[in-house]
Amino acid sequence: MLRRHLKKIFGWIRRDLGADGFKRLNKIVSGGMRAWMAKTGDKFATGSLDTDRLASVGQLLHNLARFKEAEPLYRRALAIDEAAHGPDHPNVATMLCNLAGLLEGQAKYEEAEPLYRRALAIDEAAHGPDHPNVATMLCSLAGLLEGQAKYEEAEPLYRRALAIDEAAYGPDHPNVATMLCNLAGLLEGQAKYEEAEPLYRRALAIDEAARGPDHPEVAGTLKNLASVLNRQAKYEESEALFRRALAIVEAAHGPDHPNVATMLCNLAGLLEGQAKYEESEVLYRRALAIYEAARGPDHPEVAGTLKNLASLLNRQAKYEESEPLYRRVLAIYEAARGPDHPEVAGTLSNLASVLKPQAKYEESEALYRRALAIREAARGPDHPEVTNTLSSFASLLNCQAKYEESEALYRRALATYEAARGPDHPFVATMLCNLASLLEDQAKYEEAEPLYRLALAIDEAAYGPDHPKVGSTLSNLASVLKAQAKYEESEVLYRRALAIDEAARGPDHPEVATTLKNLASLLNCQAKYEESEPLYRRALAIYEAARGPVHPGVAGTLKNYASVLNRQAKYEESEALYRRVLAIYEAARGPDHQGHYAVQLGEFTQGSGQVRGI
Repeated sequence: MLRRHLKKIFGWIRRDLGADGFKRLNKIVSGGMRAWMAKTGDKFATGSLDTDRLASVGQLLHNLARFKEAEPLYRRALAIDEAAHGPDHPNVATMLCNLAGLLEGQAKYEEAEPLYRRALAIDEAAHGPDHPNVATMLCSLAGLLEGQAKYEEAEPLYRRALAIDEAAYGPDHPNVATMLCNLAGLLEGQAKYEEAEPLYRRALAIDEAARGPDHPEVAGTLKNLASVLNRQAKYEESEALFRRALAIVEAAHGPDHPNVATMLCNLAGLLEGQAKYEESEVLYRRALAIYEAARGPDHPEVAGTLKNLASLLNRQAKYEESEPLYRRVLAIYEAARGPDHPEVAGTLSNLASVLKPQAKYEESEALYRRALAIREAARGPDHPEVTNTLSSFASLLNCQAKYEESEALYRRALATYEAARGPDHPFVATMLCNLASLLEDQAKYEEAEPLYRLALAIDEAAYGPDHPKVGSTLSNLASVLKAQAKYEESEVLYRRALAIDEAARGPDHPEVATTLKNLASLLNCQAKYEESEPLYRRALAIYEAARGPVHPGVAGTLKNYASVLNRQAKYEESEALYRRVLAIYEAARGPDHQGHYAVQLGEFTQGSGQVRGI
């Protein structure tokens, strides 16, 4: 009975799952499991069942994210093989690896690691230290360590695996390409982009030569290379590679395959970063439809795409649309992974971030505290995910003027990154900027300035002088100099930041608008109204084109622009802009939110001799 059901299952897999394939697969597995357990209950209990069958069904359940059902099958298969072959047989190593992978997917890292290490020891003893099976096991263990941010332990394992495969297969074998991508991914995760890029390029060349330019494996390597180029702000080349990868997968699998959805999400993320929100949203929604049709509405891959879409909407201040998507994601992950899984913690943080701009501070704070507790328990107190949660939580506390608690969290996050990555890592620079911003908000300018300068030095060394991240840090430093009336140096920095952003992102990117607005504000402080006004006009036009005319970011620029017009006695034009600001905030946040804008308009009408009701 089981063999017949497995034959059906693998037939579906070989023909590639169509739009309803995963649902039908799930139904077949469920039916097969019920029939099988009814027929083989005694054999299961006594251990006379074929371990291959147990492992095969366990693998299918694993792939369907039915982890609780898969685990006892893997454990039973392992026990049978240990009894049949002894504890040191290569078959036992395979079963150990299967079980460890399942546990790893459930964030049970402490349970998974000794299983991987035991499997590695078995393979080394059975096959010798330089066998390709050992390389595969090294990669599995390295991947687990990488997920726990144990980069120094993971890297030599990846490098040893690469050396084994190069010796066994030659330097141009597809297995070598896979090992190169694994190592490059580890380096990319540590922001070592210049080291990762040539590894990805070598892997791509191998795959193209071995498989042809249109093979799905080539698409995967293209995606990896595109990702690291995106992180280096090489947007044009990155986009071209993402689009080529998408075309390959669509041609190979058809337009409705889950692999197509994955490529759509990658391309959408790149476009989102370039503020091409409309095109990005179309791609995310198409990917979501594919996953829902193929996997069902409650699969973790559906949740991942919902999360991407929610993030895009959040970025556009579409909080009412974003929030229910995050809540759906949370429900899916809690059901699939359990309430204490790191994926749940990540979603809690995301949901908290969308509640924050809606001033739902109490719920947001509770979510951050829960996310932090989950991540600390699952990853340990010094993991990057814990550090990211600390930083986000600190930002929320800062918004509530809980400065002491916020500062303590920022300093803990900074210390963790410095210890884990070293004092000159770009992530340390980000934390320095976050802490400096908090100090700046408290008018502690003399404390904030050296932190920004240190962050700038780190970013310039890590990325080069013309990277957008350098532009962002320049703007931060310029801001604190402006607050101290160091206008000349501040202006130089803002203009350099503007030049970087325009070169890297194009003249119409929202980040360019932000820098224009900052520079205009500096000029306004110096009563250089004629220079300031056209900068505000340009920033406003960019924001309206990118985000729409009623985005809160547009309102802030309108307010600043209205102020400079008012100072030039252009009262009618200024008043119209102030009224538009008020309308945007009332529509977005209710009539009782951000009431100080109404006060500003009242002050304006009085100052101009035109006292009117609002």
